Amino acid sequence: PLPRFTATAKIAMSNNAADLPGQSKDLYSSRSIYDLQVEYDSKSYLVVNKQFDLHINTDNPNVKVSLQNQLEHSFPSLANDALGHKFHFCHRLDYATSGLLCIAKNKTAAAAVAKAMQARHVTKVYVALVRGIVEQEMLDMRKTIGEPIDSELAKLRVCVGSGEKQRAAHTRLLLLQTGTYDVPARCCCWHSQGAAIS
Repeated sequence: PLPRFTATAKIAMSNNAADLPGQSKDLYSSRSIYDLQVEYDSKSYLVVNKQFDLHINTDNPNVKVSLQNQLEHSFPSLANDALGHKFHFCHRLDYATSGLLCIAKNKTAAAAVAKAMQARHVTKVYVALVRGIVEQEMLDMRKTIGEPIDSELAKLRVCVGSGEKQRAAHTRLLLLQTGTYDVPARCCCWHSQGAAIS
């Protein structure tokens, strides 16, 4: 069976934009292979809380710390050299995004998660810091997503309303908190149906 769990993401609020995740490379560049935070561990699955501004894996020799080498340090028996990046990462989180990431411990468990995601049995919920003014408490957005036409933006993989390989998506937004003096609004987003943003 697939793991069922709930976790609360911790988000630091700041009045200074330079103190927010993704804004200051110097402030958050001191990642360590010892920083792995395990939220769930079973016979088939491992769920970790990925830090913001951390690569899941990379072939770049200049990147010294990634989630992959944190896992290799803490769970060396799970590393599999036959896999491209040594682990069955069930989904992705962008470099700047923090949150829960599921790692399957074997091929069968990885296939079960892939099947559940393809059948849309998995719900992804995001807490987002939004600059500007969100005027409505709830938003219901039905837009297509896909790959941007601009090759420089293609690595982002998501483009609302235009681009290549468009797929239908349904995202709902719930305003959780607002701030003043340049503090971002805090929102919760989840995909109701359609393609999931990874």
